[in-house]
Amino acid sequence: MPEPKPPTEAVADPPTAFWSGTITFGMVTIPVSLVSAVRSSVGVSLRQLAPDGTPLRREYVCPQHQRPLEPDEIARAYELSDGEFVVLTDDELEALAPEASHDIELRQFVDRDQLSPMLFERPYFLLPGSGSTKPYRLLTQVLEATGRAGIATFVMREHQRVVAILANDQLLRAQTLRFVSRLRTPQSVGLPSPPAQVDAAQIERMRDLIRAHEEADIDLSELDDEVRVRTIALAQRKLAEGRDVVEQPSDEPDQDAEIIDLMEVLRRSLERPMASEA
Repeated sequence: MPEPKPPTEAVADPPTAFWSGTITFGMVTIPVSLVSAVRSSVGVSLRQLAPDGTPLRREYVCPQHQRPLEPDEIARAYELSDGEFVVLTDDELEALAPEASHDIELRQFVDRDQLSPMLFERPYFLLPGSGSTKPYRLLTQVLEATGRAGIATFVMREHQRVVAILANDQLLRAQTLRFVSRLRTPQSVGLPSPPAQVDAAQIERMRDLIRAHEEADIDLSELDDEVRVRTIALAQRKLAEGRDVVEQPSDEPDQDAEIIDLMEVLRRSLERPMASEA
């Protein structure tokens, strides 16, 4: 089933490839590049201001000595269950980092339906590299026709990632997956076990309610961030009305302040009678 497409936008927003390498499995190598399928600017970014309008900044403060710390004073540590900490140096952490690689190593192929939506983290597009159009299209067509997904690992920005390689509309997509240890189970959050049997009449009433709200296609406008749109509109309206607009105080001297003419000060000092030397 084809995925829903977002509405066409008036302003082009071409992404930039930030990683390039090869998809590898068996004797197959397919050069690809990776671009984000989502924009990084999500929501509305609000700044915190001091009473005079100065933007605030965060500082790490030692609660025992009540003073801000410089970056070179801060250590990283693993906290033990008994409240003790084990300090890990930068060199030790760098030694644990995965070795840099430009390979997306496909380890297995599974049915797409086996991938729970809870595993999906962030989507990327895989674009064909130079000279790889034919094997790229071949892999795309086979994955799409068979409903399969490839499970792979690769190193991105010094971190090892697990990804699912999916195919839609003749394009490859890499969906980073959450580690299983990060997922909660229904039992861990206290969800009750489903009843052994549900009343048939209740099931039918629920089906009728669902049918009454069925649509042939998803309305993507329902997925827009309404709070973001309303927040920006409010800020723009208040700006146009001149309400609650605060300018950041400038460190530059006031241009309207009186300018002291140093030459005039010197001239006046020379005109005063000089005191007699002792």
